[in-house]
Amino acid sequence: MDLGYQTDAAKKYDSFGTKSFVGDTVLMGALNALALTGTTVLDFGCGNGRMAPVLLERGVAHVEGIDPSTAMIENAQKLTSTLSACDGAKLHFSRSEGASLPFADASFDAIIAHFVFHYLPDPLTTANELHRVLKPAGAFIATFNYFSFTQEGAKLKNQIVPILIGEKVRADIYARGKDTLIGSIESAGFRILKTEPFDSRSAYVAPDFPGRDQMQFQNVMVVATK
Repeated sequence: MDLGYQTDAAKKYDSFGTKSFVGDTVLMGALNALALTGTTVLDFGCGNGRMAPVLLERGVAHVEGIDPSTAMIENAQKLTSTLSACDGAKLHFSRSEGASLPFADASFDAIIAHFVFHYLPDPLTTANELHRVLKPAGAFIATFNYFSFTQEGAKLKNQIVPILIGEKVRADIYARGKDTLIGSIESAGFRILKTEPFDSRSAYVAPDFPGRDQMQFQNVMVVATK
């Protein structure tokens, strides 16, 4: 099953190109703290491949991008077609879902999951897989949307909520709290080193969602290690 964005949404998302959002800046700050030269990095939920240039600029030798959407993978291959030969770096994109990753244990020096975990139907299963394919002492960086709820809005927890991204893309995410998502990462065996909330106005709950006033849309970056 081709999960994630539908083809039409992927085309709209691709119109962003390599445009940078606030969350990208936060992620890049965390990447700058890592020694990435010569490493192999998994871009989990790579979307249209916007983060590939960011990783290659930091000396990554092999970027492996995966996404559940065939349309997104096609977009990533087009967007980065001129980058794969850059300084001999290897760049590869393929379709895969988080419940079963097509990689051997301890394959990656670092993994990024940039605005991904809020889409996952089973974040713990995915976190377990990411933990499996990360090398010991490897870095894991995730950014994601989460919600806090009013007392009345508690009934919306774990429900599907429509959001708008950059006023162009409508996507459905799970209404989960921060502790739930971070808990899945910890339960998989990751050690949390840092959490950093950030404000990003490029995404928000769709105005026509009836429970919009009963929940607060927020963002956080998690930096962890194995």
